[in-house]
Amino acid sequence: LQTASIGADPKYAAELNGSLALLQNGRLTEAKTRLLDLTGRYPERSHSYQMLAVTLLALNEKMPALDSATRAVDADPESVSAAIVLSYVYQGMFDLDQARAETERALGLDPDSILGLLNLARLQFGEDDVDGAWRSLQRAHQLDPANAEIYNLRGFIRLAKGEIDGALEDFLRAIDLNSRLGEPHLGLALAWMRQGDTERAFKAVAAAVALDPQRSVIRSYWGRMLYQVKEFDKALAALERARELDPNDPTPEFYRAIILRDLNRPQEAIQALNTAVELNDNRAVYRSRFLLDQDLAARNVDLSRLYTDVRLDTWALNRGLAAIKQDYSSSQAHLLYAGALSRREDQVFSFESEQLLARLLMPANVNSFNTYNNDTSLFEQPRTEGTAGVGVGTQSYQSAEANVFGGAPRENLAYQAALQYGYT
Repeated sequence: LQTASIGADPKYAAELNGSLALLQNGRLTEAKTRLLDLTGRYPERSHSYQMLAVTLLALNEKMPALDSATRAVDADPESVSAAIVLSYVYQGMFDLDQARAETERALGLDPDSILGLLNLARLQFGEDDVDGAWRSLQRAHQLDPANAEIYNLRGFIRLAKGEIDGALEDFLRAIDLNSRLGEPHLGLALAWMRQGDTERAFKAVAAAVALDPQRSVIRSYWGRMLYQVKEFDKALAALERARELDPNDPTPEFYRAIILRDLNRPQEAIQALNTAVELNDNRAVYRSRFLLDQDLAARNVDLSRLYTDVRLDTWALNRGLAAIKQDYSSSQAHLLYAGALSRREDQVFSFESEQLLARLLMPANVNSFNTYNNDTSLFEQPRTEGTAGVGVGTQSYQSAEANVFGGAPRENLAYQAALQYGYT
């Protein structure tokens, strides 16, 4: 918007730049008021509608943002920035198909659009097309090697590849180039959490919240981090705030379900999971709506336990079957179905088959062999856990048991070792 041609009307240009200054300084309500007035006086101009859509999206007013973005495209169908803004709004509404269509339309108008290439890379990465995202990002980097967003996106892709040190370098470079961005600080928090450096991670996520206070997903990650350090009440409070900021995002409900299950509050956990499923287009297979995080730890959580712990075994079975029908290649779907089958004595072979499929498809981390005797890990961290048991008795009864499991995400390794002994 800053560099686009806005015609020869100096008064309109001055007012638009004044609104942009308010928007950049976080004075969103004032910017909204000015832009509403500006669009009323210049209904034929696309740029003011575009800026109003961005402002409304930042205020989490998604339907008015969609209306403004659509008006911007109607006012100038050949505008690349209008198509990109409309794509942003669709992403905010989690309509990723429409978001990609608008991004590709923008690139059809201008194949060298940096915003178009960046957004395409983001959407490709969200669809697990890591190689495609990297190619789009490399093309953008050739055109603009000093763009902070490029380094931000590259950092998240490197996180997904397990290149933690490289990711940290990219996030820090992004912050150097543009200190207003919140996402690189969130990326730093995720990288440091994976390294077990919780103190630096919390400083980074606090900066992300301060820079982007209206963004629900950052609050969700803050809640996850609080839970990881066993600040249970604060974690639930952070997720509640995330839910208030964006009632249509299933992310906070999904993590509330896992946390409440660990806290032995099964009824609330099931309610939270059902809400997450409804908000996620009725899909039980789930990952975070934040497109730049693969959310690998949560993919290895057996959601069937939320139901089977309160003897809703048939419900768990139905959820698992529905998940597999929707996405047969998902490790989560097979893990959910396997967990439901494990409670049925007549389905031993089916259980073993589904569990094997889940293990073959899932990422390797501490949750790969989780026994759920301890708190569920919501981050990929190097960790080793274990359980032990002993038996006593009379008439020569003896028993012993030991189980050790864990994960080393940087080596793409998950492991389990078990020792048993019995005698009667």
